Amino acid sequence: MQKIKRGDVYEITLGANAFAYAVALKKPLYGFFNKMFDHTVPIDEVAKADFAFRCCVADSAVKTGRWVKVGTCKPDHICDQITFFTYDRISGKLSSYRESENGTDKPLSPDEARLLEPAAVWSGEQVEDRLRDHFAGRPNQHLLSMMP
Repeated sequence: MQKIKRGDVYEITLGANAFAYAVALKKPLYGFFNKMFDHTVPIDEVAKADFAFRCCVADSAVKTGRWVKVGTCKPDHICDQITFFTYDRISGKLSSYRESENGTDKPLSPDEARLLEPAAVWSGEQVEDRLRDHFAGRPNQHLLSMMP
């Protein structure tokens, strides 16, 4: 079983000759690089890309060996700072959540919420679907289901 440490870089197989990469940030947050490759590449090349998105991921994506550690990098600590949105479907209340602000919630409009990442923990499979959709330029159903 792999131990997850900040800065660990993981290769994610998205299909035949299709690989994406992620870096572990502050647990359980990962950054997913905005580049898909048709072969395994050196970490230095991967780390040059910006993030397509950052989200929280269940440990099972790594601990089961589904995502394979291929090296390490030193992500800037600013990468750990992310504002999420929460959406209470019963009350319709939307708010922002930022851990660095002691978890303080601030009200949001639907338009503001759509610019943020939902406060959710994704499975490895859901992230893989999202990456495939991202690189294909199509909407992701998992993400859309969480939007207001």
